[in-house]
Amino acid sequence: MNSFPSGTRSRFTQIVIVGCGKRAGMIARVAAKTACRVAVLVGEQWENREGDPGRFPKDAELIFGSPQRLLTQLPTDEETLIIAATGELEKDKAVLAACLHRRSAGLLIAQPPERREEILDEFCATGRLKPWEKHKIQALPFSGNGPKNTGQIAAAILSLLLSRLQAA
Repeated sequence: MNSFPSGTRSRFTQIVIVGCGKRAGMIARVAAKTACRVAVLVGEQWENREGDPGRFPKDAELIFGSPQRLLTQLPTDEETLIIAATGELEKDKAVLAACLHRRSAGLLIAQPPERREEILDEFCATGRLKPWEKHKIQALPFSGNGPKNTGQIAAAILSLLLSRLQAA
């Protein structure tokens, strides 16, 4: 396990990112600038590829295996932020479904806000989520996976960090 970098700590102690693509890498780079432990759950297939060694910050802990299996084993609490950033809607939905009733500070999905609404409606219709629980899932303002989104990601993560600090 990585130790936390020195500096001011937020109320989040851990940011868990699920995914190994460009979105996950971009989010990990932004998250690494906080005083939080950053864990990235990457699929087993990525371990066998060369991949992009610079995609994730060196301080991020890469954990290989099935994200859904790892999510059931990873300890989380009220200071853990979980971000679904697989780049594929169905996989992101599976991640959210696996995390809905886990203790966490919040769940984010790296999809456009309108997709969040579709997911919430589906989860409510199937009984996985109660209408009054919709606040549990927030969207990172993602409409693509290029560098132009880094500022939006940073703003969304920092907004959550600040709201947690103000609540303290």
